[in-house]
Amino acid sequence: MATAPPEAGASRQDTPPEAKTGQDDATAKAERSKPDAPYAPTEERAAAERPILVPGHLLGEGLTGKPPSTGRTLRNTGEEPDPKAVARQQAEDAREKVDGWAQDSLASARAESGAPSPYFAKLQKDFSKELVNPPPPDLKVLASRMKREQVEAIERFGKTGSPYAPKERDHRLEQRNRFQAAVEAGRAANMFMVDVTEPILALAAIVEVRQARDGKVLDLQVIEGSGDPRFDEWAVSQLREALARADAPGDGGVGIHDDGMRSRWRLKEFLGNPRVQIHLIGVY
Repeated sequence: MATAPPEAGASRQDTPPEAKTGQDDATAKAERSKPDAPYAPTEERAAAERPILVPGHLLGEGLTGKPPSTGRTLRNTGEEPDPKAVARQQAEDAREKVDGWAQDSLASARAESGAPSPYFAKLQKDFSKELVNPPPPDLKVLASRMKREQVEAIERFGKTGSPYAPKERDHRLEQRNRFQAAVEAGRAANMFMVDVTEPILALAAIVEVRQARDGKVLDLQVIEGSGDPRFDEWAVSQLREALARADAPGDGGVGIHDDGMRSRWRLKEFLGNPRVQIHLIGVY
């Protein structure tokens, strides 16, 4: 009699659960006992693991589209500058500074003594004619100046007992106006430590003028700004116009040189005054 063939796997004996569990444990131990393969990440994996600190809204990885820089290392090679060369450079810098201070002091002394050539007095009159109706001062700059001057006055009052800066004593002024003399000497203090007898200074600047021997302008620049660029630009423009119409200097005189002339001027704008005051403060 024919019999049906056994089902696939019927000849395989079922493994008891206890034996199967033991085989799984042995397999797991064998896997754990295998040595780890050397770690060799690919370029793609390294790029994926590298942190990117550049904001994502930028093109690529930063504006250059290149990976972020990892910086650089500076190494001390042990080389040092020549001490003699450094000393010479420092001495030269010091000499230039001292020479500049000496020249500025002499230039100020010439201007204050009234020794310069009459050409500069005439030039001052020409400047004054042009420095009329300046642009209104910047209120922020004006408020900042007044605040700074108020703080300085309070500091002087604490140190000297007077809020006003010392000035050269004018005996004729004292005889004509005793109250003004008392204010200048610090014996009368006004409200908020402000001298109400003097006009309120709004802006001040210093310009330097370089001219050829015939009076032609070589350079005109602001060396100490007022804090208001509009006023500085206006002042330079007005001074250039005055210099363009000024007469050539005469023969000789303090400040007149064959290789040219150099002078410094202080400009002051006061509130309510349509004219800007200008004073010669240096003749080189």
